[in-house]
Amino acid sequence: MSTRIQAQATKLWQTIAAPETATTYRNVLSVTWTIVQEAAYLFWLVLCLGLVFVDWFWRLGYRSGSDLRNWVSNMEEPDPNRMLSSTGESLVTVGKTGVIKALNAAKAQLGIEAEPMPTPSLARSDTQPAPANTSTTLPEPLTASVTEVEPQPPEEA
Repeated sequence: MSTRIQAQATKLWQTIAAPETATTYRNVLSVTWTIVQEAAYLFWLVLCLGLVFVDWFWRLGYRSGSDLRNWVSNMEEPDPNRMLSSTGESLVTVGKTGVIKALNAAKAQLGIEAEPMPTPSLARSDTQPAPANTSTTLPEPLTASVTEVEPQPPEEA
């Protein structure tokens, strides 16, 4: 039995000591080292991409939160006094406009030149132009024959 073990050990040693074995192992170790390096480099690139994405996401979130905070802190609280005064001014303007329109209609009936409509003093909140005033046709002025009546002295009773 010892000869079989010796024969097997000699055979193993010849395989290990053969020049092709050393070259093969050198190639295996070289290729394995290249694979490890390339895998590490790929891992590094993926890690860098992840960090860039996290940085971009962090900045986006931070900027959005900051913008929201600035918007909320710059919001004006509704002032009841200002709301009442602006409502009152609006009502007065509407009332004046209605009265002037009625007077202009009456003047047109009598053939008198109408006053120009005042421009509202309140600023419009939208950027669209005010709707154009469409003129309505008024009925023809009534013409009545007026006869002069001389005043009569009062009668005594």
